[in-house]
Amino acid sequence: VTGMNQYSGSPDLVLINLSYTQRAPDDLIERLGTLLEANINSKKRSEDRILITPNAIRKMGITQKETIVFIDGIPRRCILRDLSFSGAKVIMVGIAQFIKGKDVVLRIDLDEPRAAIGIKGKVVRTENVENRKELVALAIQYNNTEVPMVYKMQVNAFLTQYSKPDRSGVAEDKSSEKKTSEKESKKAEELKDPSNQDLAAAETASQAESEQQQ
Repeated sequence: VTGMNQYSGSPDLVLINLSYTQRAPDDLIERLGTLLEANINSKKRSEDRILITPNAIRKMGITQKETIVFIDGIPRRCILRDLSFSGAKVIMVGIAQFIKGKDVVLRIDLDEPRAAIGIKGKVVRTENVENRKELVALAIQYNNTEVPMVYKMQVNAFLTQYSKPDRSGVAEDKSSEKKTSEKESKKAEELKDPSNQDLAAAETASQAESEQQQ
């Protein structure tokens, strides 16, 4: 023990500083190195975007691209389009002029580690979805100080292992995406249940945008 200090002025809680008397375990060193790398890259590569494809979902450990965004506390169904350290783009049913500038919380469900995280941010831009007047694409900018560490680590792992930035700053998956269009079309068919028509429309628009970018 090298030092002790009160925590937030509480008489019952203290912070204790410890110094190791021997070399730390390799697992701990590796974990701390990963945390440090994720924090560094979250600043250096803050604008590198990950296009959400089936391969990206699997490699990032995201359960699915369909999720929820809370707009002023109201849950709205949406589809993840791309992710980065600093923000995200989602597609949903809505009217752009009523959404821009709103505070949001984007929910992302992770499979490994198993967790449902909420990331606070703001809608900084809205975009029309081609041939889909009822849909809108939202550009969300996260609150930098409130991005969960587990999210940073997932994004960092993908960017450092599976992707490279292209000239436009968009992170491209190195794996072949030739079957993406076929899989997206199949998913859209599955969503044609009457209770899922809005999400199906968003999914189809997401597919079209993906084909244009490819």
